Amino acid sequence: MATLSMEQVAALDLRRYLTPEDMRSFYEDANAKYNGKGWQEFGHFGTKTTNPVWGNIVKQGQLIPKASNISVGANKPLRSTAGWESYGGSIYKMGHGVAMDENDILRIRAVANGNTGKFADMMLETFVAKSEILTIGIHNQITSLAYKALSEGYIYDFSEDGTFIKEEQNIPGENKGKTAVSWFNYGADKWVENEAADPVQDLLDAQEFAENLPEPVPFDHWKMTKKMFKAFISHPKVVAKCRARINGLLNESYILQEAEILQYLHELGVASILVVDEKSAVEIDGKQKIDTASFYERNLVLCQSGTDLFEIKPMASIWEDISQRAQYGPEANFSFVGEQGVIAILNTWDIRKAYNRIEAEAWATPVITNPKHVLIYSADANYTFKNDQNVDSLVGA
Repeated sequence: MATLSMEQVAALDLRRYLTPEDMRSFYEDANAKYNGKGWQEFGHFGTKTTNPVWGNIVKQGQLIPKASNISVGANKPLRSTAGWESYGGSIYKMGHGVAMDENDILRIRAVANGNTGKFADMMLETFVAKSEILTIGIHNQITSLAYKALSEGYIYDFSEDGTFIKEEQNIPGENKGKTAVSWFNYGADKWVENEAADPVQDLLDAQEFAENLPEPVPFDHWKMTKKMFKAFISHPKVVAKCRARINGLLNESYILQEAEILQYLHELGVASILVVDEKSAVEIDGKQKIDTASFYERNLVLCQSGTDLFEIKPMASIWEDISQRAQYGPEANFSFVGEQGVIAILNTWDIRKAYNRIEAEAWATPVITNPKHVLIYSADANYTFKNDQNVDSLVGA
């Protein structure tokens, strides 16, 4: 096989032509493509720390008692005031890398020559594409962890090429519930409607329950997966209740449209539905495939819109210290991108091996800002909420 000369290899190091600021701008452009998506729709970054432990303080809610009737000159009865709950956990490290070796570079050169293109332009194009894989991949992982926390009240994740993590979200037991009768018979490939269930009434009951908790749950919508949404609006009991809202409908064969069902659900009092349509990839044995859904498909979540639902607890990468206080080597280039520079990127180039490696890492853990401000509701009567013991059993820990 043809090989590259040392002169050619040296010319391929883009840092000969781009300043660290230029390279960082490419990473930032890739990072910006995620703006307003995934976790950013309902979460925000907290203040970056240098401690891999996070803490959360939540004010205890209380009902306000009425004032008492008292006699002239009598002392006023003192009321108790709400206290504060504190809890904490770990900030987890996530990361991955991409690389180009001599074979990759030879292929790029062949394509560039065949299309009368410039070799450097092809290298730059490849660099930009790989930057997107790294930065957006970090965001996808944060979103995945947030969806697990939101839909099950517990973060648990076992990467095929990584480590097992788990984190209790401290959602009170009264903020977790499930239907008495499963909405569906949940098969591996197909869900079959259970006509004994009444999904609409279940949601109305859950909303009323949430409103009457000691600390009511502020809400304006239900979150559910696309699969659950499609199954829910097709459930015979849901369709029948919506049809009953139509005055004078005699045509029994008339099929309600999705927009009509949503309209009648709203009239019945069901909060708006926000569909979670999550698609991300996982790489196993060098091959990419669609990852399993992070938002548990049989559960729904009642909550409020806005970016205060989650706080992403970040920690500074040790690469920040290395870049500021030590020399990693002449072939190393550091970039810190995204909000507060949380995503740390290291670009290294080995001229002798014609090998370029780019790695990205972030220390970040999503935490529900106030665990009392969500209600998790399972449409599976047999569902068991996660805890340390049954989560360990998932991976044989």
